[in-house]
Amino acid sequence: STPEYMGELCRMVIQQRVRNKSNALLIIKLHPNSVNKNSSGRRMEYNWQILLIALAVNFGIQWLGWLFACSLKTERFYDITASITYVIVAWVTLSQDFAWFKAVQAAMVTVWACRLGFYLLSRILADRADSRFDGVRDNPATFFVYWTIQGVWIALTICAVAVVNAQRVSTEDQGRWIRLPYIAIEVVGWSVWLLGFSLEAVADRQKSVFRLNPENRGRFISSGLWSISQHPNYLGEITLWLGL
Repeated sequence: STPEYMGELCRMVIQQRVRNKSNALLIIKLHPNSVNKNSSGRRMEYNWQILLIALAVNFGIQWLGWLFACSLKTERFYDITASITYVIVAWVTLSQDFAWFKAVQAAMVTVWACRLGFYLLSRILADRADSRFDGVRDNPATFFVYWTIQGVWIALTICAVAVVNAQRVSTEDQGRWIRLPYIAIEVVGWSVWLLGFSLEAVADRQKSVFRLNPENRGRFISSGLWSISQHPNYLGEITLWLGL
């Protein structure tokens, strides 16, 4: 009869769905890393677990920094904490599958983060306060938002480097990256990074020299790179991340 037929059909559909779910779970268990293919049809595997670990480390550092900042009511190590986080995330994501081109990119992140971090640290130690945090350092909830936003910014900016570091690379793939076409691509990207890094470093130096002159107190720098761009330091940072 029709009811019996429909009941049998529903039972078969449910069994098939259960079977499909079991197969899917089996595939996930056997292949914990996401697998994709590039334009040449080669399999690309990503260790998403290390990316999640790096994300947790990132926010863990920010929130730990927030606890110390709240207890001391200071923002003096806000920027240097971000630089330290960049370095840690770059090398944590690289730790699972080392490759020479990944190490170069992690080293570039390290060089940039160290230069900018120590520059900002020296500036805040000299100024003794950052006007961005006026009315914030004494409000734990608002201060927490600032530290969390910094974590989000770090995750967004270092995302490309972290994903490349999380890619599984076989011995065959490492040999492929030594060939001229791939080397050329890397050289172009790293040259863009070098241009951006130089722009940011020179702009920061010019601004530091400008601020040392008491006659410039309260004035905005408009010489050197600052006569070409209103914020050449930001332009440099955008450029270097595009290169990576």
